[in-house]
Amino acid sequence: MNPPYKKYRSLRNIGDGLIKKDEIVEACKFFEKLFIRNPSGGNIEVDARELEEVKTNTSSS
Repeated sequence: MNPPYKKYRSLRNIGDGLIKKDEIVEACKFFEKLFIRNPSGGNIEVDARELEEVKTNTSSS
């Protein structure tokens, strides 16, 4: 079985609904910064410290 962090090297766009926010927060335990591919081109840089705010401010859907 692959180490958990392998799964997070290829995270797709958050907005497509395939990635749950808690998975991204989990990924940030392994990486300080994540680069999430944006379908319209380029990457979205996600800072682990900012994600703590996302986790706090977002209610479960």
